[in-house]
Amino acid sequence: MHKIQQARAIASRFQQIKIRQLTNDGRTVNAAISPDGKFFVFVWADVADPEKMSLRLGQMNGEGPIELRPAANVVYEGLAFAPDGNSIYYVVNDAKQNNETLYRIPVLGGVAVRLREGIAPFFAISPDGKRVAFVRSDADKKPGMSWYPISMGRTRTWSSRFRSGVN
Repeated sequence: MHKIQQARAIASRFQQIKIRQLTNDGRTVNAAISPDGKFFVFVWADVADPEKMSLRLGQMNGEGPIELRPAANVVYEGLAFAPDGNSIYYVVNDAKQNNETLYRIPVLGGVAVRLREGIAPFFAISPDGKRVAFVRSDADKKPGMSWYPISMGRTRTWSSRFRSGVN
């Protein structure tokens, strides 16, 4: 009987979820939501030139988006908000320069700070906001899990090779 009550309680939580469409133009490529749920950052493809993408900040209250980075011939990947919600981290994949670079920008826009090159778009910011964990994508090094102090320290590697069964 207890399991039936548990199942009903879980089901009732899902009935309370409300889904709301945030964009509807078909040009949103990637997105992330802020820790407080007030903002979402998204990559927006340019209609005139689909190779160009811009980074934008949307507000859950329905106000128009803010352009954080103008349209450029780059791919914005791996979007994440800082745990405190005050900044946004993203990776730029620049095909011309053949590299992937991690940046941080204040949540309402401003100057983007280049943090590290050779970082794959799959990364995570530590809960205290002081470190980033990532998969290396340096051309001259083997792939591996690493962490990097955001305050510009030395990169530390957890594993220089992937175990079988893990991609």
